[in-house]
Amino acid sequence: MSNSTEIEKRVPGFVYLDMNRVKSISSRIDQGYIKEQVEEKEESEEVAASIYGSIKAHIFGSIGPSAETGAEVSGSFAQGSRSQETKALHHYYYNLLEDWLEQAEGDWFHDVDSMSSEVGGASALPSRFRNTVNEGDIIRVSGDVNLMDFQTSVDLMDGFFDAIDLLEEFQTETIRNQLSGMSAEDIDMSEISQLEFTEFRSLKPLFETLEAVLPDEYRDMIITELDLANTGNDFGFWATIKRDKLETSPVELISKHQSQEVPNCTMLARVESITTEPNEDPTAEEINQENDDFEFGELLHVANDLGSEFGLNVEYPKVSVSPISIYR
Repeated sequence: MSNSTEIEKRVPGFVYLDMNRVKSISSRIDQGYIKEQVEEKEESEEVAASIYGSIKAHIFGSIGPSAETGAEVSGSFAQGSRSQETKALHHYYYNLLEDWLEQAEGDWFHDVDSMSSEVGGASALPSRFRNTVNEGDIIRVSGDVNLMDFQTSVDLMDGFFDAIDLLEEFQTETIRNQLSGMSAEDIDMSEISQLEFTEFRSLKPLFETLEAVLPDEYRDMIITELDLANTGNDFGFWATIKRDKLETSPVELISKHQSQEVPNCTMLARVESITTEPNEDPTAEEINQENDDFEFGELLHVANDLGSEFGLNVEYPKVSVSPISIYR
């Protein structure tokens, strides 16, 4: 049995992997570095050459025979197939990419977990993050990821409301039959509380409003939030992710956990927007603007504020990011 020094770090179980973003970052990498890492990782020169050839074709976009081996690269890689073989290549290459990113630590790559420990605790992290990290930098951060899938949630609630209508119809018909003596069924519908139906139905207008204002594009997106404990406020990371980049369907993923929160995740992401604290005291210019005639363009600001209320866009103190990967 190999001793602990020979055992590599645990293979990540991916929740989400955006290979388009991985390939974008890969444009910065010296291919010689990747070749060296693959050869170091693999004992067989033949296996290393095959893997590196596939990486060149599928990640770096070099189609055709491998420059190193002269061997023809598998067409399935070049076509972007989502086969198990291709997924394995994605995961293999991703580990190399993350190792390479760590070399830029403190420059344009930041490990937020390390940053938190360096500043002496999570409470000082928000300030340190805003002073150190720039928009466009890449970060790695760990925490519990909350997934909000609008499409699945709306479909599920519509199903519940339809079920209530059917149950109420059944309840009414059964009671009518029992009172008229036309039914011999031993069903005591009095135990089905009408109050429970009423309380649940009271939520229907809220969900119908959400469904009415929700842009079609958001039905294909999943809002993702990674909150950090003990920061003293709601500091964390907010993102939208595409469902086709998830390793499993949202329903399958969420059903495996007790809630929509997937615990103990690591997220690699590009920082898009570092929000700033709103100015609560209006300036003289803002006061004058309020006294001016209403402009149609202000409706856009109203729409944006309403979108924030429904959780459709990032709000301070959260930071907006574009996830590259989420794994456990």
